[in-house]
Amino acid sequence: MSKLLDLSRPIEPGMPMLPVYPSVQVVPWTMFETHGFRSEALFASTHTGTHVNAPLHFVDGGADVSSLRLEAFIVDAVAVDVSGVRVVGGGLRDRLEGFRRGMGVLLYTGWEDLYGSERYFSENPGLTVEGARVLVELGASIVGIDGPSVDPAGAEGFPAHRALLSSGIPVIENLCNLKQLVGKKFKLIALPLKIRGATASPVRAVAVLEESKT
Repeated sequence: MSKLLDLSRPIEPGMPMLPVYPSVQVVPWTMFETHGFRSEALFASTHTGTHVNAPLHFVDGGADVSSLRLEAFIVDAVAVDVSGVRVVGGGLRDRLEGFRRGMGVLLYTGWEDLYGSERYFSENPGLTVEGARVLVELGASIVGIDGPSVDPAGAEGFPAHRALLSSGIPVIENLCNLKQLVGKKFKLIALPLKIRGATASPVRAVAVLEESKT
């Protein structure tokens, strides 16, 4: 028996976005009275809400989101509690209990509790380049974080992004509910849209938790 846990933020007008990206617009497009059915037009960056970054985001000539292996988005994963660590990275290797090569790694920083505040963007702890290199060395298949960026706020050159994406490791940002996964066995499912040429895509990230038999 399995339990599903939603790890995704809703996409809606007025949602928090990095200033470099446009605000989300969900516009009524057809109406029952005129067309006999209802639909909406969505205007949003591919980096909206809970989304995955493809190598093309930072690697010239890298894979776009439509070219990534599906196997990378349906994986056994671990959630690592790094809350209270100002800049994640030091000692990360020692915190990866239960990790095996090829698994996904989700970083619980506790930053999801500040979603919607100015600090969510301006003080995001992120992941140091040293921590990113540890995950590359250990063979993580995908890396996620409960903040707006895998890089710390103010990091010059986006070194964590570059270290992971140049090694072909997709990065998921703006996850939530990771605290509930720490110390538990689960499978991560976070399939992106198949958008040709895109550097990212929103995902509906879900954890499939193993429940003990009684």
